[in-house]
Amino acid sequence: MGEFLNCTDAIIVGGITDYWECKKNPDAVFINEQCIPKLALFLSKHNIRVSFISSNTVFSGSKPWPKENAPHSPVLDYGQQKSNAEQNILQMTYEAGTKDLIKIIRPTKILTMDTSPLPDWIKAWSKAQKVDTFKDLIVAPITLGYVVKCLSTIVESKESGCYHLSGSENIDYFNLGKLLAKALGYSSSLVNKTTSIEAGVAIPFLPKYSGLGMIGTTKMFGIESQKIQEVVKELCK
Repeated sequence: MGEFLNCTDAIIVGGITDYWECKKNPDAVFINEQCIPKLALFLSKHNIRVSFISSNTVFSGSKPWPKENAPHSPVLDYGQQKSNAEQNILQMTYEAGTKDLIKIIRPTKILTMDTSPLPDWIKAWSKAQKVDTFKDLIVAPITLGYVVKCLSTIVESKESGCYHLSGSENIDYFNLGKLLAKALGYSSSLVNKTTSIEAGVAIPFLPKYSGLGMIGTTKMFGIESQKIQEVVKELCK
């Protein structure tokens, strides 16, 4: 424990994150809204700067590019729990006099080649098989490499506050699939357009907009949103 408390910074990424689990499991509220804020408070009381990884789901997705200080409007249980966790962390550390050690960081959808449904797409394309992609599922994707680089900049700073990491475009899975297929050398004709409703797939969150505004983050750190071309290029390395 002593060595653990000798660190200068901590990033909290844990918790229950599965959308359905957050809806159905009563332990999710306890873990996400109580345990994690208590951990942040504990760390801050030991003079450790804390970066809490939240989510773009604290917003409803009904309005484009919400700013870092925009009012929360969650429609998911997961988003509500993230929103409550943010508020609890800030309130508890304010009362303890350690709020200046807190950073809230909200990323949009982080994509890797292991992120579902990408592995299934690529497997099908390699066999010249078509895949169904959802026109009604919108993301503003970013890559793990982008997140790591941005987190390094933000975490190493002593500036407290709320920051956003976002893709520069709101893109549906149909158009994302076409871009990815082309980048991998497959025909875009292997990408079928459908919707989750037509496919009979229950998706708990279908925002009209997924991207986050980054005006404050860019002003503070010079971090820009990640362009979709950069996302696809990094994924296909």
